[in-house]
Amino acid sequence: MRRHYDVLEEKRIGKVKDSDIFKKLLEFSKPYTKIFVLTVFLLLGTTFFELGMPYIMKSAIDRTLMPTARKLIKNDDFTVKLRKKYKKAFYGDYVLLYHLPGPLKKDLEVKKYFSKATFFALKENKTVDSILISSNLPYEKQNHHIFIRQDIMYRLSPGNLRILRSEHYNLLVKYSFLFLLFLFLNFIFTFLQVYFLQYFGQLVMYDLRMAIYRKIMKLPISYFDKNPTGRIVTRATNDVNAINEMFSSVLVYAIKDFFLLVGILMVMFKLSPSLSWKIILFVPFIIGLSLIFQKYARKAYRNVRRKLSKLNAFTQESISSIEVVHVFYAMKKMIKRYREINHELYRANIEQMYVYAFFRPLMEMLRVVAVAALVYFGGKGIVANYITFGTLVAFLSYIDMFFSPIRDLAEKYNILQSSFAAGERIILLLEEDEEERDGNKEKNIKGDIEFEHVWFSYDNERWILKDVSFKVHKGKTVAIVGPTGAGKTSTISLLARFYDNQKGIIKIDDENIREYDIHSLRKQMAFVFQDVFIFKGDVKKNIALWDDIDDESIEEALRLTYSKEFIDRLPNGIHTELGERGITLSMGQRQLISFARAIVRKPKILVLDEATSNIDTYTEHLIEKALSNLIKDRTSIVIAHRLSTIKNADKIMVILDGKLVEEGSHRELMKKDGVYAKLYKIQFELSGKTEA
Repeated sequence: MRRHYDVLEEKRIGKVKDSDIFKKLLEFSKPYTKIFVLTVFLLLGTTFFELGMPYIMKSAIDRTLMPTARKLIKNDDFTVKLRKKYKKAFYGDYVLLYHLPGPLKKDLEVKKYFSKATFFALKENKTVDSILISSNLPYEKQNHHIFIRQDIMYRLSPGNLRILRSEHYNLLVKYSFLFLLFLFLNFIFTFLQVYFLQYFGQLVMYDLRMAIYRKIMKLPISYFDKNPTGRIVTRATNDVNAINEMFSSVLVYAIKDFFLLVGILMVMFKLSPSLSWKIILFVPFIIGLSLIFQKYARKAYRNVRRKLSKLNAFTQESISSIEVVHVFYAMKKMIKRYREINHELYRANIEQMYVYAFFRPLMEMLRVVAVAALVYFGGKGIVANYITFGTLVAFLSYIDMFFSPIRDLAEKYNILQSSFAAGERIILLLEEDEEERDGNKEKNIKGDIEFEHVWFSYDNERWILKDVSFKVHKGKTVAIVGPTGAGKTSTISLLARFYDNQKGIIKIDDENIREYDIHSLRKQMAFVFQDVFIFKGDVKKNIALWDDIDDESIEEALRLTYSKEFIDRLPNGIHTELGERGITLSMGQRQLISFARAIVRKPKILVLDEATSNIDTYTEHLIEKALSNLIKDRTSIVIAHRLSTIKNADKIMVILDGKLVEEGSHRELMKKDGVYAKLYKIQFELSGKTEA
């Protein structure tokens, strides 16, 4: 059945749209919208500061280190309009370049409105005048500013040059402090952003894990028949961690990258549209490469998740069955099988690596080519005097910032696809049909049970029960016997509504079992199975199972089941901690605890499913003594292979190949000399041989 389900699940994988996965996951983030908005606000702050730092550097270079003025050699109507529009830029025949837009500077340069020489602009004062007069260097005054040609300025001694350009040095200090301020604020905003982002992600993951666990608790037993435990555990652990990476490493940073890219383009076009358009030419190549990467990456990431889930399932199964593996000395075979599955995961990761290894270097190569193109065209602009050196430096920073999120696209896409693959499986789990709770009647039952022409199949193909009809009256004990695979356990599984029958009706107190609220009904039943599960914790916890049951009631249950003797021998009595799966207890002691677990709830219906098959002779003797206490005033159904333990049952039913073939008391069935009598004689003969 598991193999069949695996095929069905793989067919379902890929049917859920990415947008649906994303919307479903976003529902878990709605309660924390305020935290998310705060995170985005902080993100916008970090984006602003990151964009601002290269611009500060550009301004510092252009306004303090490089010549800032050109001489206007043409005067016409066009320049008259410019003087009116850019009043701060014009000082007589000189123009302060940093006050003019880049395209306008290029246009003026191409139309030869400027002289070839570049000039430093200094504010007029006595110190500047005295140095220039004493140095006997040519300069020109206009509008309280002194303009000195670049080549002439560098003739001054370093001391005079420093005094002469003191205002530039002071301005450079201001830009440096402004740069440090932006750097500090960027650190603060980044710290807060990361903190609140992780806080937001952990809250979402907490809710997601709780939703998965609640869903697992509400799934029908049939789901666990078809799915290995390791796969289910993977949903609540590995898959949730993959989703967390999406929230903490992709979602918010994708928003940041978007604003960062838009901001970079806006700033670059403001600085130099011509250079920006040349950089934009690389975008189609980037988009095309990303689409190719997406095509091959999705398949690879899904395959990795599938193989990882398979490995987890096999690992869990291997560890759970470690005793069987050792007893049958199957370690080498298990290791061989593990190696095969592990190799499948290894190959899947290698295929994923190929996709990643192709994308990242190719994207880096595009970045290097873009930088080379920028240096070439920017250098030409500097030589032609329509692009400043500071602009080129800023562009180099912005181009690196522009490609940085794109370089990380492979890694983020890796996380995103891993998250979508995990999210798809989580959604498929969350969309599984829960255990049917169609009934709503909540009442105290008496314990009358009736099966009317019940047919049941696990797969709707092979019938396990075939037209089974019987009655069990309140307070009576009924035993069900038959060979392995006859349908005994299926009968009580239908009674507990672990499964629903396809045909016929099952009644409790003359009402269809489907009319009852399933939770209310099960609270009035108790089941003791052959394989007893002991939870990690003390004895009290394993008997009460998190219900509010006092110590006196538990002590009474232990006394009725003759378990008190060995419990009192434990170091701390009912408060003694038990090992995982009750490893410190014998099989018989575990079974006795399961009897106490059942009797403490005072059930109206008690079901014993081969509960004495793994018990030693002494413990069986204790159970037989306690049986009268267990079945007193309650309907009891006992499934047993040891026919000697059910001789005193009010009625014994024999099921063979899914059909009820005999029923009656032990004496009546022995007189019939039918199936039951043959089974009893066989066991008696085997027992006799053993004793001999």
